[in-house]
Amino acid sequence: MSALLPGTASAADPVQVDVEFGTAARQFGYKDSVFGTLRRYSLDTAPVARAELALYPLKLRAPKSPDAFSWSLGLAGSGELIFASDTDQRGDASFTTRSDATALGLRVRAKSRHSIVLGADYVSRSFAVRGSGRPAPAVPSVDYRSLALRLGGTWLGLGTFAAEGDVAFHAVFGTGQLGSAEWFPNSSSYGVEGAARVFWRLGSVAPFVGVRWIRYVHALNPKVGDARVAGGAQDDYVLMTVGLRFGTAE
Repeated sequence: MSALLPGTASAADPVQVDVEFGTAARQFGYKDSVFGTLRRYSLDTAPVARAELALYPLKLRAPKSPDAFSWSLGLAGSGELIFASDTDQRGDASFTTRSDATALGLRVRAKSRHSIVLGADYVSRSFAVRGSGRPAPAVPSVDYRSLALRLGGTWLGLGTFAAEGDVAFHAVFGTGQLGSAEWFPNSSSYGVEGAARVFWRLGSVAPFVGVRWIRYVHALNPKVGDARVAGGAQDDYVLMTVGLRFGTAE
């Protein structure tokens, strides 16, 4: 969510950059597969890089006392890349994969000693699976498009450390190949997301460790005569990272 860390040299910074690296995993599975041709598959681990930029240039209200909240309006954007690796389709061969994600949105921040951040993002997340130059059997590529509503905050109560977390609901309006006529054209989807980080406050630079979990839930709604029949599907992503947060002074 990228709430600035109050109580550090970057507490009033209008610009903040997060850079992080780590590992990512993905699990995709169907529920109530009728013909048994739709198998689960997984990406157990792959390197991931992620960067996020947050700007808070507009102050909406200054605090009237040291304990009061100041309010700011800002923008945030992020990019993520899971580097090419192999997905193991359970009971079958492995396939080359590639995944990336981007987000761009608005933020409203209330900041005192602790902070609360509300956000709304346009989010794109894709995951392509290929085998020998052709789409892998029973493995649709996905290209999610969603509006994410976020709530997050930062808590200071750990000495030189700070904790940050956020949750989000994704209203999904596009799924790529999964929602195509070839696969499940009548499907509907939504997503949920949660993230947590612990920072070591060193002034304008703060090292951190973090974990992020995203789940997309699909009601596939098959019709009589469809070649592929399943009641639903679930797509999970887990990222575990270490990184640095940089701030620039006002």
